[in-house]
Amino acid sequence: MQDSPASILVIEEHPLMRASLCAVIEAEADLCVLQPNPVDLQSFPFQATSQHDLLFLPKRPDAILFSIGNPGREDLSAIRRLHQVWSGVPILALTMDELPGQEQTALQYGARAALGKSASREDLLCALRAALKSHANFGAVSSIHL
Repeated sequence: MQDSPASILVIEEHPLMRASLCAVIEAEADLCVLQPNPVDLQSFPFQATSQHDLLFLPKRPDAILFSIGNPGREDLSAIRRLHQVWSGVPILALTMDELPGQEQTALQYGARAALGKSASREDLLCALRAALKSHANFGAVSSIHL
């Protein structure tokens, strides 16, 4: 069992949705949100996660929760870049339920698991923990369908 909470990087472009996702994660004793820290930009690794965001992180996240927005390829390309840079870090993609095939496409681009945005709080936490557990088991790639 992990001594400190697993750090989750939340990537969501809508402030209200991001705050909600962060609140769900922070309410759990075994999980915490990894916050970007731009205090000293020279001392933090950085990774562009979209054409709009540049994240400065104090450490490598244990998992990434990536909310896919519009059906364009920009978010999917960002997932691919994150997977290439942090290949051992599981990515859970939140997808639009009304877009058929988006979950499978996210998996093809490097997400460890995909979950529709209409999922319950419990399903989200279950999927995050399952992704973290699969990461601990030698990083075996698996998809989670709830």
